[in-house]
Amino acid sequence: MSGGPVSVLVRPLRRMPLGRRLFLVVLLYGLALGVIALFGWRVADLVTSYRQAAVDLTHRDEGVAALSQASSRFQTALGTFAESRGEAIADEVDFQRGRITVALRDVVLEDEAGAQALSALTDALTDAMDKFQDLRTLNTRLSNTQSTIQDLAGQAMGLLAFVASEGTTRGVDLRPSLEAIVAQMEDFFIYQRMATANGALESLKGFRDQVNKVAFGTGAEDFRQALLLVDDRLASIRESLELQRNLADAWVGQSRFLAFISLQRVYDTTEALRGFAQERERMLRRDLEDRTGVAITVIVVLGTVILLVGFVANALVIQSIRTPLLSLNAIMQDMANGNWEREVEGRDAGDEVGAMARTLEVFKRNAARIRELEVDKREILAREKVETKRALAELDAAHLEIKALTGRLSTENPRLGAELDVSRRIQHMVLPRPEELARITALDVATCMEAADEVGGDYFDILEHDGGIRIGIGEVTGHGLESGVVMLLAQSAVRTLNERVNGLVDPGLPALVDALNRSLFGNIQRMGSGTNLTFALLDHTPRPDGRPGGVLRVTGQHESVIIVRADGMLEEVDTRMLGMPLGLVDNLAQSLAEETLDLASGDLVVLYTDGVTEAVNERDQLYGLERLKQVCQIHHRASALEVKNAVIADLHAHIGACKVLDDLTLIVMKQR
Repeated sequence: MSGGPVSVLVRPLRRMPLGRRLFLVVLLYGLALGVIALFGWRVADLVTSYRQAAVDLTHRDEGVAALSQASSRFQTALGTFAESRGEAIADEVDFQRGRITVALRDVVLEDEAGAQALSALTDALTDAMDKFQDLRTLNTRLSNTQSTIQDLAGQAMGLLAFVASEGTTRGVDLRPSLEAIVAQMEDFFIYQRMATANGALESLKGFRDQVNKVAFGTGAEDFRQALLLVDDRLASIRESLELQRNLADAWVGQSRFLAFISLQRVYDTTEALRGFAQERERMLRRDLEDRTGVAITVIVVLGTVILLVGFVANALVIQSIRTPLLSLNAIMQDMANGNWEREVEGRDAGDEVGAMARTLEVFKRNAARIRELEVDKREILAREKVETKRALAELDAAHLEIKALTGRLSTENPRLGAELDVSRRIQHMVLPRPEELARITALDVATCMEAADEVGGDYFDILEHDGGIRIGIGEVTGHGLESGVVMLLAQSAVRTLNERVNGLVDPGLPALVDALNRSLFGNIQRMGSGTNLTFALLDHTPRPDGRPGGVLRVTGQHESVIIVRADGMLEEVDTRMLGMPLGLVDNLAQSLAEETLDLASGDLVVLYTDGVTEAVNERDQLYGLERLKQVCQIHHRASALEVKNAVIADLHAHIGACKVLDDLTLIVMKQR
């Protein structure tokens, strides 16, 4: 190897680090892959372009085919109209022209030549339609003239009938002659033969001479006047027939021009457009095929060259690494067999193998030092063993302390559970009892409250007072023992204020809510709690005019008040502008407002806390106010208890197996 051409190529590589040699090989292969990927992307782009072009060509071909088909039908209809003059065929011409307009919108020809082809077809169609409209106008005039002739012939026939009735003694009946002439004119109108028109005019002239001869040959004046009137009608028929002949002559000229010039132009431009589209398709396909062939050829050539260069470079790099590594491996085998005296070769090389040789030499010199380090290591391990024993003793002491704390917690938990159970029982004891609600005669009332924890933060109460019913509903922030205490304070304060008002002049709902806020604010401040309470107070009284129903006044800020009227109409009172949460400030007088509602018999009122509307199911979907209103509206004709049960059932169906995360409170009242 030392004198061969391979050695000449490998020697410069030994001065290059292994990483650079490997990087060179990877670079060559990466370059090859890059070229292949680049041109592969190019081929993929060409394929995509070809596919898109095929789609565009198909769309264009379909559009041109549809346009050609519509144009053919248009030409057929227009030619048929030029031959038959049928008005139904004229409507078909208009319909086919509309289809051509639709087909033209779907034809896409991007270049200027395509636009010119489309423009030529459009111009040809416009010219044909102009000629068609001229023919249609002539046809209308022909029909009008024929109608005029028929009217005049009818009048003449009537006069001749009179003449025939008066001329029975004279043996004169001219009606058969006139009927024959009218038949000739109708034949001309149908077939437009000029000879027929000329024959009809000659027959009409002879018939007029016969009428005049009979008229001036009679001695009866009324008989003569009738025949003169017939002659007058015949003169008008002659003028109309001559006009009809001229119109028919114009029709023939126009129809021939339309058939041989305009329709031929439409046909020629349609065929030119179709041929242009086909030629553009052939050119586009040929261009795509040429570009694809060039790209594939370049990929094959460049990829082959780069792969060959990479293969040669890879072989040289392997050779530059393999030989010194084999030499170094032999030296290491001698060292493993106890021969530490052999000199390490290749230490002067500039690559990583040379660095390994130099490192091996250093390893030999440091062998003695390693044994010394082994002794030091044993001493360190002995010290670490002592430290480990001490740490384990400390962990045992900590474990004993944790065990003692666990025992204390086991003793405390029953006491805390008993306190929460007592609070829960107190909370449910102060709620309105069913017999209290049954004593209310003005309203049908049903209630429900479910706490999220042992003690909830929701509050409601229903109290009777002089002349009416007072309803309070609220929600303390949070839930648990602290929220339950604030709820109980609110309940006690409301009942106390209600008792003080009974028998006295009612100070009004805002004043009562302001007094309740001052009481709660002081207690909350004393507790050092950050809780507050949304609270609404409602007062129901009979109507002052004595009519059935009642008046409901609302004050304070809480959730919306839902009202479903007896006829099913839904209303909602937003309480956000009627106050603010209690316990935040000591004076609410300026923040409170009141709203009054008139209730008729059968009206439904629903109060709730946000635990109802914000209940979530397994998919974190809220129950929502709209669903609550929908259920109330569906069941508004039922009793308050049935409405309450329907809402709770629908709510639990929504929640499913999920845990109730917030207190649920619902009050349903129905005006009796």
